[in-house]
Amino acid sequence: MIDKNLFIKPFDEFEGLDEVRLGNVPQGLGIGSDKFDSHIQWKQGQFNMVNGHDNVGKTDVLLWYFVCMSKFHNKKHVIYSSENTVRSQLFKIFNFWTGKRLDEHFKNDDKGFQRTLNEITDCFKFIPNNKR
Repeated sequence: MIDKNLFIKPFDEFEGLDEVRLGNVPQGLGIGSDKFDSHIQWKQGQFNMVNGHDNVGKTDVLLWYFVCMSKFHNKKHVIYSSENTVRSQLFKIFNFWTGKRLDEHFKNDDKGFQRTLNEITDCFKFIPNNKR
C-alpha cells in the first residue's frame, strides 16, 4: 500500500509558483550573455556533476564557464575530473583566462606566465584523478 501522504499536489506549491509568477525568486549570477544566462545561472551553495559521452566538449564548456565566473564574480572552484589530467585542465584554463595560447604566446613572456598562473591559482584547486 502506498502512503498517499508522500505525494505533493500541484496546489501544495502554490506559494512557490506564485513567487516565480510575480518575479520574486532571486536569480543566480550570470556572465553577461543573455542567451547563455537564460539557460544557466550560478546559484551559491550548489553541487553539480556533469556526465556525458567522451569528447563532446563537457570539460571545455565547464572550464570556460568557471573562468567567466572567476573573472566576473571572483568565484573559487574545486575541480575533480576523472577523464582529464590537471595539466590539461590548467592548459585550457590558462588559454581561456588570457585569450591566448600558452604554448604560442607565452614562450618568451615569463612575467606574464607567472602572473597568470598566480591569478589562476587564487581561483582554482584540483583533486588529482589518481587519488580517489
